[in-house]
Amino acid sequence: MQPERNAPAQLTAVNPELDSVAMNAERLHAVARALRDDLDRNEIPQLMGQLAGVLASSVQDPTNSDLSRQIGEAREQVVDKLRVSKTNEFPDSWLLALKELGVDDLVGMNLLWRIEEIFARNEITISTASDEIGEINTRIQELSATLNQLIGAFEAFGIGSEKLGPGEFEVGILIPRAAVDNELEELGKEFTKLDSILGPFAELNGENRPTFKSDPLPRRTSRSSS
Repeated sequence: MQPERNAPAQLTAVNPELDSVAMNAERLHAVARALRDDLDRNEIPQLMGQLAGVLASSVQDPTNSDLSRQIGEAREQVVDKLRVSKTNEFPDSWLLALKELGVDDLVGMNLLWRIEEIFARNEITISTASDEIGEINTRIQELSATLNQLIGAFEAFGIGSEKLGPGEFEVGILIPRAAVDNELEELGKEFTKLDSILGPFAELNGENRPTFKSDPLPRRTSRSSS
């Protein structure tokens, strides 16, 4: 589908070295809803609960071979679901948002790799694996509950979820701190360059060059980190 003529473009700039991205309420709502839907669709809280449960049972009864089989099955179910998680396809701006919220290690391939690393490192010491998986499960359950509360609050206050309409698009630009010497003036020059680079492509869909605007909030990403 071709974008509509003169469709508005939104330019979001973030500094990857600061691991920070500013979000307005509608974007946070969109990210929270997409994450909640993915967790529910793949039943991650339930499957992680099952895995943590059989691991804890195995610690109490280490000679039970049936529990070992259940651990393998539960682990495989979690891994299979994480492999097809929609969070693996989130745009970079959303992935940075998850990192800023401190939950990027609880989704998709990041969680899969972490689980596999735990089992590889604790193949013999099942009690350690149980403790670490148990901690992850606790965070997953808390995340699921918090997302439901957050989305409920957004709906109660009538705050919508950010959605791009037909013909609208978002361009994400990662600007390394070294490229602008941590100075706002240099950052402004980069924005000017970006406008000149992206403008001609936008003009392909209309006679007039649309204005590329940056979100006002992401400007805080030029701050110095401690």
